[in-house]
Amino acid sequence: MSITMARRRRVLVLPSGFAPQGLSSASGESVLALHKLRDGTGVTRLFGLGHPSGPAGPLVALEFRLVASDSPSSFFVGNSIVGDGSALLGTPVDPLLLVLPVLEASSAKLVPGSQLVDSVGATWGPAKAWSRLLRGCLGQGLLGRVCDVDERMGPSMLLYRLSLPKTRAWLRRKLGAAVSAIASEREARILTDEALLRARLQNGEGGAFQVSSGSSAAAAATAGATPTSAPASSCQVAGAGPARPSGRADAAAAATTTAAVGLPAVPAAGSLCPASAIKAASRQDLVEAARLLASYLSDALVQELCACVADDASGVEALDWEFVTGRRAQSRSSAAAAAAKASRASRPRPGYSAAGSGGVADVARFISTGRTAESGSSPASSEAARAAKRRLSGDGRVAKKLKGVDTSGMRSLASMFGPRRKA
Repeated sequence: MSITMARRRRVLVLPSGFAPQGLSSASGESVLALHKLRDGTGVTRLFGLGHPSGPAGPLVALEFRLVASDSPSSFFVGNSIVGDGSALLGTPVDPLLLVLPVLEASSAKLVPGSQLVDSVGATWGPAKAWSRLLRGCLGQGLLGRVCDVDERMGPSMLLYRLSLPKTRAWLRRKLGAAVSAIASEREARILTDEALLRARLQNGEGGAFQVSSGSSAAAAATAGATPTSAPASSCQVAGAGPARPSGRADAAAAATTTAAVGLPAVPAAGSLCPASAIKAASRQDLVEAARLLASYLSDALVQELCACVADDASGVEALDWEFVTGRRAQSRSSAAAAAAKASRASRPRPGYSAAGSGGVADVARFISTGRTAESGSSPASSEAARAAKRRLSGDGRVAKKLKGVDTSGMRSLASMFGPRRKA
């Protein structure tokens, strides 16, 4: 499938469930809408909201990432050519990751679901996109995983409020799923590398090096074992058949891990529970999984994520907020510096009391005499201040010249310099 974005056609690479039957309804209208939504970190991302099983099916969110080839390339889509060789790779994302900022903003009280839908337009961006996303979450009952649900108004008007214990349990499941996906992907890459090396050696490219045929891992990989989370074989370019791997494999791998994390966490048979997966994880996998989730979460929820690691990790150093969110630690310190600067600006100047009753008179008194309205708050006078006081006093040169000036009828001048002193 090719779309036109900003006068440029691009190719969408979607999971096999979306291509091509999940992209259009019976009337031929597209049921996959692309929207720019802001996540919990304030970053605007490109998401697609669609129904892979048809318009009446459950709503699924896809995050799109731009995957470009290292060399100039193009796509053949049907009978047309898309000159731009870059593609938008879509991976499933749990809709709750996107809805969490809206729930956090209204976590102080119980709110009806309809009120959540009506209030997102002015604050969070495109009202149509957020309304569709929230209605999909409400229809599938996803909010109950992270919210307290109150039925006092009846089953037709449920009240929702973000629950911290439920959110922590949900984050723990997400973290466990992310750790397992990252570990499986690393193992699959090792098997794939062994299979490629075995094939090269068998073709005579290895020179004198030989590999025994008893390697079960290499045999499994050669027999067709693929990474459990790799979408290369399950992704298709809609309308163009299977998509070949892109030159930018790292971006595709990152999107693959996002897909494994984004899907609702449902433990498979024989799989480790989230706490066990976190305990058995290496620090490298744990940090990578935590940073992956933190890229979608607000600062407060990142702290809860680190608390989950501290509770479940065994023999692993606790993750720090600054370490997990390194890219946002700078903005956090900048905000603290701005607050400190504003606090310093609001402080009274040395030698001047902001609580003085005279207002402008206190400022004038401080400028002319170096004293404030408070007793004993006189700063150390400088030589320039003493010279100015001598010029304005009766013994000064300016005062002597003013004695010969007729100031009758010049009340403004008299009020400025004070009444004339009698000799």
